Amino acid sequence: MNVDSLSDERRAILAQLQDIVSGGSDVQKEIAVLESVNWDLSRAVDSLLDDQPSSSIPTSSYNPSSSSASASWNAETSADHAPFARLDVDDSSQTVPTTTRHTGAGHSLSRVGFQLVSALAYPVTVTFNLIIYILRLLRIPIPRFSARPFSFSIQSLLWGPRRLGAYEDAGTVAERWVRGLEEDLGALTLSRRRAHLNETSQGHSDGSNGADSEAVLPDFYLGSYEDALNCAKRELRVLCVILVSEEHDDVPEFKRTTLVDPRFVERLHDENFLVWGGDVRDREPYSAALKLGATTYPFISFISLQPSRVPGLANPNQPLLTVLSRHSGPASPPSGPTSTTVLLTHIENRLLPRVRTVFDRVRNEEMGRAAERQMREDQDRAFQESERRDRERILARREAERQAQEQARAAEEERRRQEKRKENAALWRRYARRNLVVPEPTSNGGPSVRIGVRLPNGERVIRKFKESDGLDALYAWAGASFIPAHDKPEHDPAEPPSRSEWRIEDEGWGFKLAVAYPRSEVPWVSGKTIGEVEALKGGVQLVVEDIAPASTSAVHDADDDYLSEEE
Repeated sequence: MNVDSLSDERRAILAQLQDIVSGGSDVQKEIAVLESVNWDLSRAVDSLLDDQPSSSIPTSSYNPSSSSASASWNAETSADHAPFARLDVDDSSQTVPTTTRHTGAGHSLSRVGFQLVSALAYPVTVTFNLIIYILRLLRIPIPRFSARPFSFSIQSLLWGPRRLGAYEDAGTVAERWVRGLEEDLGALTLSRRRAHLNETSQGHSDGSNGADSEAVLPDFYLGSYEDALNCAKRELRVLCVILVSEEHDDVPEFKRTTLVDPRFVERLHDENFLVWGGDVRDREPYSAALKLGATTYPFISFISLQPSRVPGLANPNQPLLTVLSRHSGPASPPSGPTSTTVLLTHIENRLLPRVRTVFDRVRNEEMGRAAERQMREDQDRAFQESERRDRERILARREAERQAQEQARAAEEERRRQEKRKENAALWRRYARRNLVVPEPTSNGGPSVRIGVRLPNGERVIRKFKESDGLDALYAWAGASFIPAHDKPEHDPAEPPSRSEWRIEDEGWGFKLAVAYPRSEVPWVSGKTIGEVEALKGGVQLVVEDIAPASTSAVHDADDDYLSEEE
């Protein structure tokens, strides 16, 4: 496969792989290995390092006359193997002594034994690796053997069963290593010591002195190396990786001096460093040592976000986790690479100025993105609120229009009903004038009464009625005064309005008659005669009181003219 056909991400992973294993001579093989492990950088590194003979393991080198050295290194930033940017490692005044381990007969015999076993196992290792390589070229899935029973390399013999044993959770291994440090050094991690001091301060006073005399260790991150990288990137913290090996004679001195030095521990805590470490005899620290290029122990590396220097990335402005510096060698004398003085000077003068600028920029960008998100959320809420108010206004306007239409429709129906009622009332009065009004009796026609009626318009009409005439005739005669003059009597209808539309019992005459003084109403009762009404006997003066809604009744005072039978 051609390198140009790879994506930016895969080209970055390939570049990391070549840097870690010092490859580049056989690019097709490296691409094939990455494809066989689905571009998993950790598995590809393990596979290629296992394929290399023991002589290819990098060894430490030191030149006493050189005051500084620089190197380039890439590391993984997250679980998805995003690339670290290439950056020159600042190792000024952080040198490694030429001899870091004491030589002796025992060590010489061990090296001879290792070389003999490695020479005997070399043909088997080459054959096995050749078969694996062919299977990978043929894209045949290969099961992963955790113990690698046929790989007898010097690394396997050096690390022993702790490296090749059953898999353990990285957090469990890290916690076990930290507890081992506490037991060996008589120390407590900073958080546990403070908790212990709080407990003793609340308890008996005789236990506080013991707490004050205990040494202090940094608070280690209990998890895998990848999880520590992700945590450092997510929380914008500097990752301090501490790797030790009991095979190196400088490690005990480093533990007793630098690792429990209160100045070093407090500085890491005050600057919010994320500390992760382990013994390279364990699987996870061994893998981290391979990725960081650690060959001499104790080993300390500082990793943090830095501007990207990997060409061809989709987002070149995005900062990537970068190895800023590596320190390996003895902790004594005070000028040693891992001494407290050298490390604190490096942190204060070189490390913090570099990371603070990047952290500030990342925080400002994150604050800007958060402000933009908040602004978009506010705009969305304002838009939704405006939309809600508009929708409510539209619904309210529609409801008001609907109610107005209903009111107009109801008013129109009421108007038509009143017009129809008036038409039927007028039609009934004309019918009553023709059929219910009786002729005025003569003087020889029997007992009669004289009744005067004052109309609402002030006009007064007088006539006689027989006592045997009904109230229907009286009310029909009074109602005839409401008929317009252009409706002639000869045109009056012979039939009343339809009872489905008009009933005199329900609608009434539209007025009532009452005696002026003393006032007393003369109600209409169908079938009742005038002689049966006590107020009408002997003649009387009546007034017409209109009970129509559109008009008001006019009741005249008692000083109106009163017509009696003698008049």
